[in-house]
Amino acid sequence: MKTKLNFFLFAMICFASSAAYSVEDANRTWIQDFYDVLNKGQVDRLDEFVSEDYIDHALPPHIEPNREGLKSFFQMMITAFPDLHYEINFMVTEGDKIAVYPTISGTHKGEYLGSPGTGKQFVVKAIDLIQIVDGKMVEHWKVVDQVTMMQQLDISLPSTPKLPTEDLRAWVRKFYDVLNKGEVDRFDDFVSEDYVDHALPPYIDPNREGLKSFFKMMINAFPDLHYDINFMVTERDKVVVYPTKTGTHQGEYMGIAGTGKKFSIRGIDIIKVVQGKMVEHWETLDNLSMLSQLGIDMPPAPEANDEDPSVDIEDANKTWVRKFYETLNKGGVDRFDEFVSEDYVDHTLPPNFEPNREGLKEVSEIMFSAFPDLKYDINFMISEGDKVVVYTTMTGTHEGEYMGKPGIGQSFSIKSIVIIRVVDGKMVEHWELMDQITMLAQIEFNATSDEPPNECLAVYSGEGLHIPCVSVENMIFDVKMQQQPEHLTFDVDMDSIHIK
Repeated sequence: MKTKLNFFLFAMICFASSAAYSVEDANRTWIQDFYDVLNKGQVDRLDEFVSEDYIDHALPPHIEPNREGLKSFFQMMITAFPDLHYEINFMVTEGDKIAVYPTISGTHKGEYLGSPGTGKQFVVKAIDLIQIVDGKMVEHWKVVDQVTMMQQLDISLPSTPKLPTEDLRAWVRKFYDVLNKGEVDRFDDFVSEDYVDHALPPYIDPNREGLKSFFKMMINAFPDLHYDINFMVTERDKVVVYPTKTGTHQGEYMGIAGTGKKFSIRGIDIIKVVQGKMVEHWETLDNLSMLSQLGIDMPPAPEANDEDPSVDIEDANKTWVRKFYETLNKGGVDRFDEFVSEDYVDHTLPPNFEPNREGLKEVSEIMFSAFPDLKYDINFMISEGDKVVVYTTMTGTHEGEYMGKPGIGQSFSIKSIVIIRVVDGKMVEHWELMDQITMLAQIEFNATSDEPPNECLAVYSGEGLHIPCVSVENMIFDVKMQQQPEHLTFDVDMDSIHIK
């Protein structure tokens, strides 16, 4: 009996130990092993860690965002920086996602961005967001402090090609012709793999596959779906299209069987085209008129649920983050004391600002003065314990002085990864990395201007970043506007289109 009892206790202990080793623990171990492989330059072992259907949201646009692309990228990096090394500072896990805050270092020995090895070294911060399923990485997002890296290596920023105006108009006509023919199978010819759609219904993924599924649904409901282009307005890599959209209700739409009724409405499409493919899309349609013409009642708005008082700390912190960003997006710097602890520590503010609450207020006021419509859109969050990792899209229009340069009305839209530590309902610590190279390019910041600024300010660009203010021959930002601002005004002859 004693032997059987001891065996039973032993089995229970083993079971408890196994249960305690959660998916988060497994993912932490996986990360350690994965970074060890990277540090050893063992690209041939990446198949052990990366899924066949892997998707990468951070690789350069000229590299396929899949497993083979990841291999070629790391092979290129190891050739350029043979001592490439990742040092993990800390991790945050939730479910199948894990955020890693590493320090990346290396010595420039081989060609990188067209520049031969110089022997110079770089040390920068990064934030990786990784999704792991069945022991393999299936998706990856990343932001690196590239401005600091390129400064340390003394490498200039490469330019981005764009279509000439007439070519852009021709591209639009061809794309709408494909739409009118219902040739959804040809979308890959026109739509980028990393396409982002800002107009699809919330239950459809805002990517290329989501766009395909949406149009299949629309063509099934309206087999004669047709777009007539009334006029277009182009600016750099963007085109605004003002079409008339028509169709006959033959198949199911919004749960209602075909009625044979027709609709004809106007819309506004804003399309961003890079290297011959649509990378981003916004749309406004007269949906109310469409539903009225089809005899369909407006669906009721979902009722809001009261907040569950039993939510755990991770959910509570996510709710806190949403409220903080809502306040931030309204320019509520004067309300920071409600959200930020007195002993707050910031790991990302420029070195000429105190890394505390007052420093955060001061930098935020500078940013809102330069970009009055500054806005963060939360894409997703990862929460563990008192830390929340936020993957955001950051937008704004350059209206006031920024880094010594007066506002010229250029807009930016970039990705940012933020790590926030929340204690007792207040932010006590903060890390952030954003794609500042793209931001500076989009607002046409030129560090070689004839009029050197009186002061140099680098905001939210990584630890220890210094951006030179006077002539720096190797830093010319000539990439034009990359993303759509929150609002945009186009003048057409004597008329004006105003989009909010």
